[in-house]
Amino acid sequence: MLKKTIVLSLLLLIVAVLAGYYFGTERCQDQSEYDYSPYCVKCYKQSAENGDAGSAYNLALYFEGRDAATSNNWVRIAAERGEMRAVSRVLAECGDGKQFSSQYAEKIQSNAVNKDSRANALDAMYFYLGGSCGPVNIEQARSFYIENADDDLKLCPVALKYGEVVQLEKTKDADKKNALELLQKCLHKADPDSVTFQEASKLLSSIRTTTSSNK
Repeated sequence: MLKKTIVLSLLLLIVAVLAGYYFGTERCQDQSEYDYSPYCVKCYKQSAENGDAGSAYNLALYFEGRDAATSNNWVRIAAERGEMRAVSRVLAECGDGKQFSSQYAEKIQSNAVNKDSRANALDAMYFYLGGSCGPVNIEQARSFYIENADDDLKLCPVALKYGEVVQLEKTKDADKKNALELLQKCLHKADPDSVTFQEASKLLSSIRTTTSSNK
């Protein structure tokens, strides 16, 4: 009798676990985007179809490794709705031979800027400085310059890219000034022992030397 009771309890436990997996007694927020239960996939699809950009990107992550075309489609949907993780992914995976064309990436970048120009200014500068998949457009890059840019993760890459462009191409004095200011801010934020700090320091010194010799 005891043995039958134990077996029955185990069966009930298995049924309960399976029910939770398929019908959602677990909270979807507690599950990994890469391993949603069927119930949560259904919920996120419904939410995405109703316009939620975050749900669309969660589905893009879920379908990675399962269905690349479906994953990329959800990335597009999320990016076009302004989901910043999706926008960043488009910009990181654009260009010849990659998932997204440079023309599409520029469109997504422009949409993001139109929604919030200040929040997306550094991303836009990086794009037009040739940091993603488009050609350098120094005029466009300059137009997004913000003197008090303070996003620690994005500031140094933009500063380094701006410094490289100023060194390699004929630019206006305003661009040299902007690049110098961003590089100085990068030095204040970067780890003194990091490669980023060393590169910023070299570029800063080089631009200053070039600027002085041209006077």
